[in-house]
Amino acid sequence: MNACFILRNAIRICVLFILAYGTPGWADSITASVHNETTGRPSVGDQVVLLLPAHGLEKESETLTDDTGSFTLPVHLPRARYVIRVVHDNVNYDFPWSSGMAPQIKVYDAVSKVSGLSGYASIMKVESLEAGYAVTEMHAILNESVPPRTQAGSGNLQIYLPPKAEIVSAIAAGPQGNAVAVTPIPDKKQPNGYAIDFPLLPGMTRYAIQYRVASSESIVFHPKLSYPTGQFSVIFPQSIKFTALEPDGFHHGKSGFHRIINRDGVQVQAISQLKSGQMPTFVLSGRGVLPPMQNMLVARFRPLQRRQTRQSPMSLASETLLQLRRENVSTWPRLEFT
Repeated sequence: MNACFILRNAIRICVLFILAYGTPGWADSITASVHNETTGRPSVGDQVVLLLPAHGLEKESETLTDDTGSFTLPVHLPRARYVIRVVHDNVNYDFPWSSGMAPQIKVYDAVSKVSGLSGYASIMKVESLEAGYAVTEMHAILNESVPPRTQAGSGNLQIYLPPKAEIVSAIAAGPQGNAVAVTPIPDKKQPNGYAIDFPLLPGMTRYAIQYRVASSESIVFHPKLSYPTGQFSVIFPQSIKFTALEPDGFHHGKSGFHRIINRDGVQVQAISQLKSGQMPTFVLSGRGVLPPMQNMLVARFRPLQRRQTRQSPMSLASETLLQLRRENVSTWPRLEFT
């Protein structure tokens, strides 16, 4: 009887030990290499840090890449999920890792300005609050520089908010999809202007900014675009009225805003093929909230799949609206991001 009791306890202890510390099949180290996509060569001397997201990005170990761009890091918790952070030219490149993965780590040389930047799409979501309005702006920026480089200067995204706007939260995510909180910096030269320094890696970077505006009846927007943009969309309840202050669009015969969705309590106004800085002023007036979106599944960034051919304004708007439904931007500030 005592022997059986001792045996059962021994087995239980062994099982708990295995669950806590892994089995012989779990990796106890990470060996990988870092490639510089700008030069086409191994990236030598980069700092590599192993982080634990479950512990608030606690640093577990670190090292430097060797003359071949390779590195090895010990893993203390083989069953845990990690983030491998490579620091190259003072820019962080984060890659999720768990046992069994073979990370493909790519970095890029960083400069203050690169050519080949454009706005894939911008979305503004507006609805009323008990006192004022709640606004979420999403901006997807493409870096198609050749050779590929990271733009790491100041003010990589500039936004211009309505008067009396109070920023609630701001996050950004690079092409890898890891979202981080960012701090918009007030522009001393531009009233209601803010700059976000989050670097623009080759590929698509997305920003989301939430703010409130203390206004009871209407809100006036004077947006400006940092880069040439494929489409700017405004999503709002059908009960709210949209008025473009330049109804005939721009000079030189270009069209302005046009309604592309008006159903199920949702209206979308859009304007396409915009140059940087080029946006008409518009006003939203009235009260209303957007209906629940049943397809809001996961509140996190996903890589957008860019089409190889030019999209029509309607198809681009449908895709950006689908992204909004999937990602549920209204819940982003309540989540913890790496």
